[in-house]
Amino acid sequence: MTIKAAAKRANLSREYLSRALRKDHVRAYIEEKTRSALAIATLRAVARLNELLDAKNEAVAAKATFYLFGLAGLAPVDANAKRTEVSVAVTPGHVLTNRSLGRAIVP
Repeated sequence: MTIKAAAKRANLSREYLSRALRKDHVRAYIEEKTRSALAIATLRAVARLNELLDAKNEAVAAKATFYLFGLAGLAPVDANAKRTEVSVAVTPGHVLTNRSLGRAIVP
């Protein structure tokens, strides 16, 4: 809804409503109501996601699971991701000891 439409609906001038919406106490009230509405919507959304975990359609259940993983900060394994593994094993052929350094030197 636009400010003009809201002002008309509240039987106020657009200018008056616009000024009122900039006042600190009005902004605080709007923020409080927004947080409350979001908290309720969040609870409803999580409840719906929990229902979808048990969906008969496996694709829907999987998507709900992955989404909940994301919300929890867990990243699902991507089967198509390219991986690079590096394994380094050093097996010396012979070891030289430098007594002045007190350690082994591997050529």
